[in-house]
Amino acid sequence: ARAAELGLRGAESERAVAESIVDFTVARLVYTVLLETRRAEAARESAQIAQRLHELLSRRVDVGESSPLEAVRARAEWFARRRHALDSEAAVEAARSSLDLFCGRELGDGFNLSDSLEAGTLDALPSDLADRLRARNPMLLRAGIGVEEAQARIELTRKQALPRIDVIAGHEKELDRSATSLALGLSIPIWNRNRGAVEVATAERLRSSTAARALTLELETALAQATARYRRALSAARLHEEGWTEAARRSLDIASFSFRNGEASLLDVLDAQRSYLDVKLAEAESWAELAFARSEIERMIGGPLREETTDAIQ
Repeated sequence: ARAAELGLRGAESERAVAESIVDFTVARLVYTVLLETRRAEAARESAQIAQRLHELLSRRVDVGESSPLEAVRARAEWFARRRHALDSEAAVEAARSSLDLFCGRELGDGFNLSDSLEAGTLDALPSDLADRLRARNPMLLRAGIGVEEAQARIELTRKQALPRIDVIAGHEKELDRSATSLALGLSIPIWNRNRGAVEVATAERLRSSTAARALTLELETALAQATARYRRALSAARLHEEGWTEAARRSLDIASFSFRNGEASLLDVLDAQRSYLDVKLAEAESWAELAFARSEIERMIGGPLREETTDAIQ
């Protein structure tokens, strides 16, 4: 009965492991869609800026205020950014298709994500992550049940080496008579007392215990790596919160204003545009890395960092 109960608990833990893998995979796919969407938005904005710059230079060439070479450069830059925007849109569609496929094509082509990369707060990590991992990680729980199952098999195997009494009852009925019989049998192990089976079960328990300890070490190492990635991404995201993106935006505005008034060159404006878009992409990637690390930590500790959760898919 105990072995059967442990087997049932093992099956339930296997389900929990599978669910945690599914949750983690969905989270990564969702955040990948959000990141690719942010990249596509930045690429579209880049193309729009390049288009406005090209139109401005075309007007200047017409009135003789700029050389045709600058207009040609601006046009080439505009085409390059339009191509980049097309590639970014394709990446978004591929990420959305991967998420929909993993969900069994239940989302449809026009699904929306209510979550965003900045939906979480810039919280420091709790100090009890290692304790929560050892207490709640589904894979560790399954490994612990495996050790218990091995111990139960040892006890069952040892009991098979004890003397056993068998009771056999029978009843026969014919036309003119009936008979009932009762037999008792005593089985006494004399020679090996099932030592081979006991040693095999003991070795299996040792293997299960060793595997559980190795898994604990592996998960604790992975948790340390994930927390390091989280802290690194958290520091990067805070830089943007403190004004890095806004500073890059103001630099672009100043360069554009100076160019319109003849105080800056085309290369100055292009350089400011690229710097601004690089900073925007770095911001999106910092938030995505933060979300990826958080989902990895939550998978290992068997639950969210905070109790409240939101459903990202509508």
